[in-house]
Amino acid sequence: MKIPVLLLLLLALALLGGCTSLLVTPGHERVYVLTPAHLKPSSAPPPVAVLATLAVEVPESFGLTDSTSLLISPVADQLQVYADARWAERPAHLLQRQLLAALITHGVPRAIPAGSSVLSTVRLESNLDDFRVIARGSSDQVRIVMRVRLVDSSSRRLLGQRRFAIEQAAAGSQAGNVVRAFSQATQRLANKVAMWTHALLRHTAPPPATD
Repeated sequence: MKIPVLLLLLLALALLGGCTSLLVTPGHERVYVLTPAHLKPSSAPPPVAVLATLAVEVPESFGLTDSTSLLISPVADQLQVYADARWAERPAHLLQRQLLAALITHGVPRAIPAGSSVLSTVRLESNLDDFRVIARGSSDQVRIVMRVRLVDSSSRRLLGQRRFAIEQAAAGSQAGNVVRAFSQATQRLANKVAMWTHALLRHTAPPPATD
């Protein structure tokens, strides 16, 4: 049985109408970045600097997490994209910069981005498994999950690994509110990773390089 063309058009319009919350108006997106960390003076003594040259990899990510989309889960088994809002870069690249700043602050002054011309003795590798907003009624939460590995650059020996999960309450589900929560959550995550890395480097010396 042939379906009239007019009926097909009406069905298409109905489907589009049900997806308007996921459609982005070209050229009208609000583009967001993570707020840089504001480092406050501390009365505590500075951490003992470690001398290892640490190459920080861009975290690996997959699916929509590996895009510039701002993600929200209205229910546990759904993932939606904010309309007219996106990240300036993939979250993995934004996180790499936060990690570098936190590592230098927490006693790893030779932290460098992977891919630079400087030879490294240790590498910080990671997987970004979750980077989204979870809608919980009146209390929306930003959730970030990252698995981190510290690896000797020459031997590829695993020096340590850990999973970090951070949740941060957002003032509301509007894009501006959740971006502010993401900035707070990523700074908390970066500080935790930096302190863990610093402690591990102080107590786990990589083997000397061999010819």
